[in-house]
Amino acid sequence: MINTDVINIHGKEGYIVENHQRVLMPWAIVRRNLEQAPILITLDHHMDTMGPFCVYADGDMDLADKLIEKVDYNSNACINSTIMKL
Repeated sequence: MINTDVINIHGKEGYIVENHQRVLMPWAIVRRNLEQAPILITLDHHMDTMGPFCVYADGDMDLADKLIEKVDYNSNACINSTIMKL
């Protein structure tokens, strides 16, 4: 995981990343060992309110939704590709 600081707070791991989309990789790695997807909480500041993949999908929310559905958390290559599209 590039540029990721791992911290432990009361037995829970936390990940600090420079670019918020990069938190997807540690989330995917944690997800692989769980039956259900963990809740991802980010502390972030944005001046925009765009959803994921909005810029990559050129505003096409149907395409954005399809991109979300295609994310394979078991594949580092897929996660890296997804991060580049966010």
